[in-house]
Amino acid sequence: MTDMLSIGASGVRAYQTALTTTSENIANAGTDGYSRRIASTREVAAPGDASGRTLNGLGVTVSGVTRTGSDLRNAEVRSAGSDLARSEAGVVWLSRVESALTTNKLDERMTAFFNAATALAAD
Repeated sequence: MTDMLSIGASGVRAYQTALTTTSENIANAGTDGYSRRIASTREVAAPGDASGRTLNGLGVTVSGVTRTGSDLRNAEVRSAGSDLARSEAGVVWLSRVESALTTNKLDERMTAFFNAATALAAD
């Protein structure tokens, strides 16, 4: 009788974990970046007897809670993040170059130089 109760209790514990996982999925359905999770269960087998036969099981247990998602999508997100970081670094660098060129009126001096060179070439 106690074996039946322990088997039933193991089922209740396993499916309590599964229900908790499901409720977390529902609660986070609108959360950006949240991936749905799945609780997997497996049978708890009793050791076999001397002849190698497996005896009655000992119930069920949660074998793991895994996150669902596409590896391809995750790779694309990582790639997009690195592209964004590279672009932001480029913007910072180009802003510094632009600031260096316009602060001391280098752009006006370069324009005057090329205008003079064009005029000299025309003569």
